[in-house]
Amino acid sequence: RSNLAAPLHSHFGCFKVDLDASPAGESFELTTITSGVKQDSGVPNPHRWATKYVVREYPSVEGVNISTFAPSAAKPTVWAVVDNAHAAAATAPSGKPGYSISLGPTVLQTLPAEHPFVKATAFSKYPLAIARRKEEEPRPSSVYDLFGPGEPVTSLDSFLDGEGIVQTDLVAWVTLGKEHLPRTEDLPLISNFGTHFDLLPHNRFPVNAALSRPKRQSAERN
Repeated sequence: RSNLAAPLHSHFGCFKVDLDASPAGESFELTTITSGVKQDSGVPNPHRWATKYVVREYPSVEGVNISTFAPSAAKPTVWAVVDNAHAAAATAPSGKPGYSISLGPTVLQTLPAEHPFVKATAFSKYPLAIARRKEEEPRPSSVYDLFGPGEPVTSLDSFLDGEGIVQTDLVAWVTLGKEHLPRTEDLPLISNFGTHFDLLPHNRFPVNAALSRPKRQSAERN
């Protein structure tokens, strides 16, 4: 249509996820799935065959590039907020109870970090950011940032100020993004914005929790 403009633009939504994994506090568990030759893998002739294995890390402080993460198809990871002090942690490192965070389709911010729009929406740089929970940090941006984006009133970057994040009350800032390249099928209603993230129990139950649901009582016949 000659009188219709359809510029390229982005959509980002940031969600504050407060997971109380344990009254004793929580830690963030980063599990990376990788591969390589391991001498202690138990595989015959390990110098010939690579094997898959996991690497678990527990960031001790919050910070940009320290407690901020992005998914990568080439480097699969599992993100979980867990109770690192749980009794199971001493005997089974993979059995620490908590909740995992799994992202659906999303994109990263493509504008440079010094761009005013990015300064006003610092959360758009991080699909996941882990920070210590604070009452004075209820949201990652401010409506006032629309009027002075280069000097934001509120910024997620300011939340990531180096405090400890081991066995304390944590918040996961989850951001989902979509680049909107307009198409004719957007008229009259845009319908191509399906995305999501999942919160899943992570070693909280001995088996699938659905197996413990109450049995359905058969209705009595009159």
